[in-house]
Amino acid sequence: MTETELWDWMMAGNYPEGYPDMDNLELVSLDRRAFATLSADVMYRMEVKRKVLTPRMKREGLTTREVTKTLRKGSKVKVVMASRMGDVGITPNLDAHIGYRVRIVCTDTSITFAGKEIPLSPEGILIDIEPIEDPRSDKVKIAFPDAS
Repeated sequence: MTETELWDWMMAGNYPEGYPDMDNLELVSLDRRAFATLSADVMYRMEVKRKVLTPRMKREGLTTREVTKTLRKGSKVKVVMASRMGDVGITPNLDAHIGYRVRIVCTDTSITFAGKEIPLSPEGILIDIEPIEDPRSDKVKIAFPDAS
């Protein structure tokens, strides 16, 4: 499976025709994710918060700083999101269901944004893609407790 095929497959399952018609339970019954391997290093920025004791005030406070992290080539990642902008969200947390760290462009089309056409091309970052399709019956029951 290529990145473009992955994106098409995730969009077809997660955003089927008629979405967001949430009265139709069949439309929310799929949950498509995937595992993949990185073919190159991917860098991303992340905010880190930590507690500090300020010497002057003698009380705790929070400091925030931005750090740059790298997902190394050959690392296994989980694809947890596909957007309508032609990209997918990945995370190094293989147990995650939501919450991505990096967005990877993976369609070979173009989009129109603010009246301008922006070409998109596959990055070729994701390889060895293993799709996962799980029924979301537990989520459907939470969202629609009276549904049969």
